[in-house]
Amino acid sequence: MEAIAEELLGAPNVRLSSDGDRRYGKHGSLSIDVQTGRYYDHETKTGGGVLDLISRETGRDHKSAMQWMREHGYLEQRERQASKPQQLGKEVAHYSYTDENGELLFQVVRFEPKTFRQRRRPQPDDPPDKIKHGWVYAVRGITHVPYRLPELMEAIANGHTVFVVEGEKDADNCAKQGIVATTNPGGVGKWSDHLTSFFRDADVVIIQDNDPQAKNPDPPNGDGALRWHPDGRPVLPGQDHAQEVAKALSGTAARVRVLDLARHWPHMPPKGDVSDWIKAGGTLNALHAFADAAPDWSRTPFRSRFGGMRWEEIAVLGHSSGYSWLIEDIVPLDEITLIFGDSGSGKSFGTFDMSMAVARGLTFIGRNTEPGLVVYVAAEAGKGFSKRKLAYVIQHELQYDAAVPFYLCTKRPDFFSSDDDVNALIAEIESQDLSPPAGPDRHRYPFRARPRHERERQPGRVDRQEAAGRPAAAVRQRCDPRAP
Repeated sequence: MEAIAEELLGAPNVRLSSDGDRRYGKHGSLSIDVQTGRYYDHETKTGGGVLDLISRETGRDHKSAMQWMREHGYLEQRERQASKPQQLGKEVAHYSYTDENGELLFQVVRFEPKTFRQRRRPQPDDPPDKIKHGWVYAVRGITHVPYRLPELMEAIANGHTVFVVEGEKDADNCAKQGIVATTNPGGVGKWSDHLTSFFRDADVVIIQDNDPQAKNPDPPNGDGALRWHPDGRPVLPGQDHAQEVAKALSGTAARVRVLDLARHWPHMPPKGDVSDWIKAGGTLNALHAFADAAPDWSRTPFRSRFGGMRWEEIAVLGHSSGYSWLIEDIVPLDEITLIFGDSGSGKSFGTFDMSMAVARGLTFIGRNTEPGLVVYVAAEAGKGFSKRKLAYVIQHELQYDAAVPFYLCTKRPDFFSSDDDVNALIAEIESQDLSPPAGPDRHRYPFRARPRHERERQPGRVDRQEAAGRPAAAVRQRCDPRAP
């Protein structure tokens, strides 16, 4: 499918594509599922298989689409690939899924190099060429069940807590510790509604893996960029899977909790799981203690990526008050502000003056400010910043060594490829104790941060609420005593 799609559609959109999903078009509206070999057009809401895509792009019917594939050599290629025996490597483990009576339904097999396949025992109508060493490596039509089903059903019937983990190896390692645990076949993102029915009235704790943020494939198959959900959340495979399972079980299970072992095990490695925790000394009693401390799962409220609100939510959820301001009418709180202009127009000077007004709790060109810590990243001109400080100190008659909640970074942090620099910078700033001191040392600061309602009125400013509804002449009189 990939080769045919590229011939018909051109190269995929590298920025929007991921490991198993190829996107085409400027906005990536056409998607190719690499695993299933099917396409879907998110604009027209249509999709299908290889023949459907060929028909869509060439105007042929399915019979002519087959001829197109033959003319372009794709049928011969598929026939050659089908005739080749697939090399799966060495079998290193297999995990048996049984029904409630312990009768084998199918197995999940792990091979090295790491890959997984599912298999079952032959049935009377299976073609002989599909049977390999007593197994058929296809489980279509076979009912999927949770792993270690008999133990799971017994524990639920007796009112015991059961754990859902990510992978058969983890479930087996839990069982060795006396922990009743299960998982779903297929791994992350493969939980089915059919599995949910087995957990009716169960007390379930889902243990999430400690996965780092997922990335797109490296070039040439992708751009290697970090992946994000449409609402702005990072894609964390293990953690996202735990939330999906919790959502599926909610309303069927009597109780659902999600356990993050990293909260109790600070040295949990990236991609770590419950097997790593057990290997490090984790026990049955400790796991149940962690589970007891975990809160009941609740559905995460919807958060629009675009700040969207339904009509009935507008002016109801605290939005009616408008902006809160860092610098009144200029820089809002909790927003991104862009300052731009020609080279030499004073952008850096103005930003520095603005920042010092916030750090010192002063007005900026007559506008109120919300005092607070300023972190100033001068990645392009850090070495020359001392001259600006000297000029500011002279202009404002400020002590050169006055303590001001202002932190200058002269090297560029990397805030985009990972959270490492973000967390390191936060820890570094916290270690500097830059907040204004209380008690007798507060005179060292040129201001004392106070709540807005406690501040004295600043000269030349009129409170908005106070001015509302008053005659314009009265407002002018308050702002300018010379006004008639």
